[in-house]
Amino acid sequence: MELYDRKKYEEAIVQLKLAATEDSDNASLKCYPGIAYLAAGHAQEAKTTFDAIVKNDHSLFKEVAEWNLAMTYLKFNDEASLKKTLEGIIQQNDHQCHEQPKDLLKRL
Repeated sequence: MELYDRKKYEEAIVQLKLAATEDSDNASLKCYPGIAYLAAGHAQEAKTTFDAIVKNDHSLFKEVAEWNLAMTYLKFNDEASLKKTLEGIIQQNDHQCHEQPKDLLKRL
């Protein structure tokens, strides 16, 4: 995370993926590489990472992955997938990112 904070995203990706292989039960280590991929401009890798979490994870990081998946669709200019993902978040009243999608949908 220190590498990520210093905007050394490529190095952070390598270290985060290594850490994830050493601690495969750690949900955060599944999600953070996707965030680093997105920051580094690797939208496809980010999408793949977040898709896997959204489909297979039931931790708090599923919500983080859903929001970041929406941001990935925004980067791809995939408005249909973006809207669908944002609407799915809005339907979850207890989602930690429940309010942000409303503002973004208004701007689309």
